[in-house]
Amino acid sequence: MTVLAALEHVGVVAEGRRVLDDVELSLSGGETVAVQGANGAGKTLLMRVLCGLAAPTEGRVRLFGEDLTRAPARRWAAARLRLGVAFQGGSLINELTVAENIAFPLLMAPGRPSPAAIAARLEHALVTAGLYRVASLLPWQLSSGQVRLAALARATVARPELLLLDDLFAGLDDVATAEMQQRFLAARPETTAVLLVTSDAGRVAGLADRMLRLELGVLQPAD
Repeated sequence: MTVLAALEHVGVVAEGRRVLDDVELSLSGGETVAVQGANGAGKTLLMRVLCGLAAPTEGRVRLFGEDLTRAPARRWAAARLRLGVAFQGGSLINELTVAENIAFPLLMAPGRPSPAAIAARLEHALVTAGLYRVASLLPWQLSSGQVRLAALARATVARPELLLLDDLFAGLDDVATAEMQQRFLAARPETTAVLLVTSDAGRVAGLADRMLRLELGVLQPAD
């Protein structure tokens, strides 16, 4: 399998505290890796480093065969077009409908698809996420579970090579978790590398090829 993303001996010091400590992580095409950790363990920061929204104090970040650790903003912007990201809470644009939010990455995709292709991909994403009937609603009109489904659909609609999902299952009951698991499996492109960060390993254990634990800034295999 081709390694699409890697952190090499990455450390992050913030406000005098070492939040990430000598982290090594690789993500290959078709692989799903889960990183479990308590609130405040640095899981979201790990995602932000991988997509260039936070800079490491030390170590290297490689995406798609390039060392982007100290790369200029334009190179990071180009790399992000090949990523799908959903941070905790969904980060949807409140002024846009569900359909407009999900379609947004298609409008930014390299070699922008034709209007017909955009419409077809959008419809498929809405149906796969179970959101077709609420496509015209605004994010504030959705349930918390629907917001996460919309964020998942937006993150996967452009068929990214690397998918980063932040605590997608947090706070969901067993029924909602089972639905989210099925929606994730249906939406995820087969060759995409996936990083699932989670506070509850049990919610993602059946989805991951590898389980890791982040504790006190140190990333290690889960027990």
